[in-house]
Amino acid sequence: MYLQKLEIQGFKSFAQKTSMEFNREIAAVVGPNGSGKSNIADAIRWVMGEQSLKLLRGKKSEDVIFSGSDKKARLGMAEVSLFINNEDGNMPIDYPEVVITRRYYRNGEGEYLLNKQKVRLQDIVLLLAKSNFGQRSYSVIGQGMIDSILTSTPQERKEFFDEAAGVRQFQIKREQAEQKMIRTKENLQQAELLLQEIEPRLRSLTRQVKRLEKRETIEQDLRVIQKEYFSNLWKDLSDQLNQLKQEQTTTDKQHQESSNSLKIIQQKLEQLELETSREEMFRQLQRDYNRILDEKNGLLQEQAVLKGRWEIETTQAGQANRVWLTKRAEALQRLVNEISEDLKPLESVIDITQQSLDKKKQAQSKVIKQFEEIEKSLFLARERLESRPSLQLPEIKEHLEEISNRYDAFIIKLNKAETSDDINRLKRSAREISQSLASYVKEVGRSAPSTTTEQVLKLQNEFSDFLKNKDSLVNEINDQVVKLRTLQEKRTVLMDKRSEVKDEVDRLQNEIARMDRDSKEPDNAQGKFEQDHRELNKKIADLDKQLKTSREKITQFNQEEQQKKDHLFGLQKKFRDHQNSLNSITQKLNEQRVQQARLETRHDDLDREMKDELPEVVYSEIKNNFNNLVGENSSSVLLDKIHQIKRQLDLIGGIDEGITEEFNQTDERYNFLRAQSDDLIQALNSLEKAIAELDETIIKQFNQSFNRINKEFNNYFKMLFKGGSSKLILHKSDILADDEDDLEEDEDDDEEKETSEKPKQKVVGKVVTGIEIQATPPGKRLSNINVLSGGEKALTSIALVCAIISNNPSPFVVLDEVDAALDEANSIKFASILDKLSHKTQFITITHNRATMHKASILYGVTMQADNVSKLLSVKMEEAEEVINKQGNR
Repeated sequence: MYLQKLEIQGFKSFAQKTSMEFNREIAAVVGPNGSGKSNIADAIRWVMGEQSLKLLRGKKSEDVIFSGSDKKARLGMAEVSLFINNEDGNMPIDYPEVVITRRYYRNGEGEYLLNKQKVRLQDIVLLLAKSNFGQRSYSVIGQGMIDSILTSTPQERKEFFDEAAGVRQFQIKREQAEQKMIRTKENLQQAELLLQEIEPRLRSLTRQVKRLEKRETIEQDLRVIQKEYFSNLWKDLSDQLNQLKQEQTTTDKQHQESSNSLKIIQQKLEQLELETSREEMFRQLQRDYNRILDEKNGLLQEQAVLKGRWEIETTQAGQANRVWLTKRAEALQRLVNEISEDLKPLESVIDITQQSLDKKKQAQSKVIKQFEEIEKSLFLARERLESRPSLQLPEIKEHLEEISNRYDAFIIKLNKAETSDDINRLKRSAREISQSLASYVKEVGRSAPSTTTEQVLKLQNEFSDFLKNKDSLVNEINDQVVKLRTLQEKRTVLMDKRSEVKDEVDRLQNEIARMDRDSKEPDNAQGKFEQDHRELNKKIADLDKQLKTSREKITQFNQEEQQKKDHLFGLQKKFRDHQNSLNSITQKLNEQRVQQARLETRHDDLDREMKDELPEVVYSEIKNNFNNLVGENSSSVLLDKIHQIKRQLDLIGGIDEGITEEFNQTDERYNFLRAQSDDLIQALNSLEKAIAELDETIIKQFNQSFNRINKEFNNYFKMLFKGGSSKLILHKSDILADDEDDLEEDEDDDEEKETSEKPKQKVVGKVVTGIEIQATPPGKRLSNINVLSGGEKALTSIALVCAIISNNPSPFVVLDEVDAALDEANSIKFASILDKLSHKTQFITITHNRATMHKASILYGVTMQADNVSKLLSVKMEEAEEVINKQGNR
C-alpha cells in the first residue's frame, strides 16, 4: 500500500488543479522559499482529517482556500484527493484503490468523501488508524516538528509514541467504548428509575385484572345466553318481515297492474276528449237535408196548386167524392212511408242490443263454470276432511251437509236469476253460506292440517270475489233484456200500424179505380193533369230518394255519436270500477306498509339494543348466522337468566374496560424496561470486558513496540553520531481506586464522634503518563537534552524518527525540510538512512539538500508565478539519466 497520486485544487497557493503521481521509491519536492512546497504537506495533513489550524499554518478555516491575488480572483472551494494503492489489501476496505477526498466551501460547509461516497470524519480517522497512518505524528513531519519532539513535555511526547507504536486504533476504539459505557450507565439509571416508578402501579393493575377476569368469565356466560335470546327475537322479526314483504310484493304487483289499466283507460278518455268536434259535419248534413226538403216542399206546393185546379175542375164536373178519396189515399201512403223509415233504425238498434246480450250471457256461462269448479273444490275438501278420523264428529258432518245443500240450492237459484231482486236475495244467501263456511273452517282448523284450512279459506275468498263479479254481470244482463224487450214492443206496434194503413190505402185506391171505370166521358183536361201529376211525382220521388239518403247519413251520424257516447260511458264506468279496485289495493298496501313500518321499528330497536348489549363480533355473528344460533329455550326464560347474571355483575362492581389494555401496556413496558435494563447491564459487562482487552492489547503492543523503538533509536543515534548512547525512559504513575469492600468499620466507636478522613485507597495498576529521552553524544556527559546544540537536537530527532519508521513503518511518510538544520556530511548520512528505509515505506521529502535529491527517483519542482499561484515541474530521474547517457554529459 502506498500513495499513488495527490490531487490539489484551490488549496492555499494551488489555485489550479494540480496532480502529483508517485511510486514506491523516494520522491523529492524542491523549489525556492515561498513557492508553496510546504503547502503540499499541509494538503496531505488536511485531507487526512487534521483539525488544528495551527498545524495547518492558518487562523481561520477559510484560510486553506486560495485567497486570490492582484491578477487572479479568490476561489470558493478547496479540495484535496488522496489516491492510495490498496492492491495488497493492507487497508481494511474492499477496494484496490482508495480515494480520500476533503472539500471545504467558503460558506463554512465541508464534507469528506471515500471513493466519492460521503462519510464522517470519524470514519476517515478510524480507517487511517487501522491502516497504520499517523495523523499527528510521523506520517507527516513538518517544519519545526523535529525540534518539537525533543522540546515537548513527556506527556505530549506520549501521544507521538502512541501512534508510533500502532496502538492509536485501539485507543480510538477504547475511547468509543468508554463513551458508550457512559451513555449505557445513564440509560441504565433512567431505566431503573422508570422501573421503580412503574412497579407499584403494575401491582395495582394486576389485582384489578384478576377481578376483571372473573367478570369476563361471567360475561362470557351472559354472552352465550344473550346470543340465543337475541337470535330468537331476530329470527321471529325477520320471518315476519319476510312474510310481509312477500305479501307486499304481491300487493305491489296488483297495484301496478291496476294502475297501468287505469292509465290506459284514462288515456282513452283523454283521447276521446281531444277528438275534434263533429258538429260542423252535422250542420252540413242538416243543411243538405233542409235544402232537399225545401225543393220537395216547392214541388209539393206546385203539386198542390195543380191538384187544387184539378179538384176545382173535377168538383165542377160533379166528382167531388173522387177528390176526397184521392187526398185520403195520399195522406195514408205518406204515413206508411214514414212508418217504414222509422222501422229501419229501430231494427239496427235491436240487432246491436241482441249481440251485446249474447256476449253477456256467454260471460254468465263462464262464471257459472267457475262456480262449478269452486263447488268441485269444496266437495273435494269436504271429502278430505270427512276421511280423517278426527273429523267424524256428527255435528261437523251435519254442518257440512247443511252447507252443501244450501250451496246446491244457491246454484239452482243463480241459474234462474234474471232481475235485481233475485240478485239481492242471492247476496243474502251467499253471505249466510260464507258465514257458515267460516265457522266450519274455524272448527276444522283446530284439528285439521293447516294446508286443508288454507285451501278452504282460499275457496271462501274466491267465492266472495265471484259474488262481486256476479252482481255486476246480472245487473248488466237485466238492463240489456229490458232494453231489448222495449225495442221489440215498439217495433211490433209500428209494424201493426203500417199494415193497417196499407190496407186502408189499398181500399181507397180500389174505390177510386171503380169510380174511374164508371166515368165514360173523355176529358182532355184530365189527361193533361195526370201527365203533369206524374212528372211532379217523379221529381218528388227523386227528392224523396235524396231525402232518404240524407236522413240515412244523419241517422248514421247519430248512431256513431251514440256509440261514442256509449263507449265513453263504458270507459267511465270501467274507470270508476278500476279506481275503486285501486283504492282497495292502495288501502291494503298502506296497511301493509304501516305494519312493515312497525316491524321495522321493532327491528331497529332490537338492532340498537343488540349493539348496546353485545360486542361487535357477537353482534355480527347473530346478524349473519342467527338461524344456526336459535335455541329451544323460550325468550322469557332466557330473559330471566340474563337478569340474574346482570345482578351478579352488579355485585362484582364496574371495572374500567381499558384496565386490561393499561395493564398490558404497563406490563409490556415493565418487561421491556426490565429487558432493556438487563441488556444494558450485559452491555456494560461486555464494554468493561472489551475495554480490559483493549487495555491489555494496548499495553502489550506498546511495550513491544517501545522496546524495539528504543533499541533502534540507540542504533540510529550511534550511526549518526558515530558513537555515544541514547535511550527512552517511561514515566509511569499509580492507578488508585476506592476499595470500599475492604474497609472495616469500628462499630464500638462513639456514634457522636465525627471524622473527616478520606477513604483508604489502594494501587490497582500503573499507567504510562510520559516518555523521557536521554541522548549522550560521544565524548560528552549530558543529563538533559535541552543542552544539546541545534544540530545535535536535529540528529537526535532524526534518529528517533528513523527508529519509529523502522519499527512501525507508515504506508508513506512526508518529510517537510526536516534536514534543513543538517550540514552536508550529516545530510549525506540522512540520505543514506532514507535510502535504507525506503524498502519499508514510501518517502516524500520536501528539501533543499542535494544529497536527498540524489536519492530521489521522482523530482517535483514548485515555482511561484506573478499571479501567486504555485505550479509543478516534474522529472523522473531514471528517464533523465537515460537521456543524459544517450546524448552525453553536456
